[in-house]
Amino acid sequence: CPLTSRLASAGAIHPLASPLEESLESLLTVVIPAHVSDDAGIARLRRLVEELSVRCSVIVVDDASPQEVVVSGAARVIRLDANRGPGAARNSGLEAVTTPFVAFVDSDVTECGSALPLLVATCSLDGVGLAAPRVASRPGVTRLARYEERFSPLDLGSEPGRVAPGSRISYVPLAMWVVRTEVAKSLGGFDAEMRVGEDVDFVWRLTRAGSMARYEPRAIVHHEPRPTLRALIRQRFSYGRSVGPLSVRHPSLLRPLKTSWHSLVLWVFFFAGLAPISALLGIYTFVGLARRLRHLDH
Repeated sequence: CPLTSRLASAGAIHPLASPLEESLESLLTVVIPAHVSDDAGIARLRRLVEELSVRCSVIVVDDASPQEVVVSGAARVIRLDANRGPGAARNSGLEAVTTPFVAFVDSDVTECGSALPLLVATCSLDGVGLAAPRVASRPGVTRLARYEERFSPLDLGSEPGRVAPGSRISYVPLAMWVVRTEVAKSLGGFDAEMRVGEDVDFVWRLTRAGSMARYEPRAIVHHEPRPTLRALIRQRFSYGRSVGPLSVRHPSLLRPLKTSWHSLVLWVFFFAGLAPISALLGIYTFVGLARRLRHLDH
């Protein structure tokens, strides 16, 4: 229906696909970039390959790990001579994909196999080039794990929607995606020069090329929480480093500051030393916001 397609493209409605009941073997190939340095990482990767290889073909791209990655015989391993980052590793796997759909899955994701049928069905909808699940932090007993479970930056909530820059869901983190193979290849894959933010760059280039990206929280995957506070801070710092390269590639889509005119004037008067005027503007802003929120139920 043309009207339904227009509403979906505008983000006014979200089409709900039904999970595929047919086999995914001829439809989907999973690409897993891996750079593991310890036995725990190898064990986690092997469990992931075992979970996914019963559903579809799996390609593991060993991004020059310190020790050679050996997984079950059901998966193909491509080893890179030098560490080039996750984007370049995914591109190496993408070149070998011949199925209509490709799933990019990070090596620290768990319990993700059941999400694939729904994501493939969502990506099969007209105009959709990418489908992403909800990424929940794996429950744990430590304070840090409980914090990640509630406030993980990868968890975008329970509301589905269209993904587009400047919209309610402006990006989806690449813990696990299903993408049309022809769309991924037509975009040239990921920007191999970016070690962080390459997933955001890919989504924005995909939407600019005319394809839709969909966030489907009915499909849920889990990722391992950061084990230490230092690792969590390093992760957040790494995410912040992506802003510079993204602003160069997409200068019109990133704003360093977004504010209303009265808030801007308030701060101008405050730093100019006119505190009484600044206080009056603050009261005006507070009263205006209270009036706008008065009729909301929640």
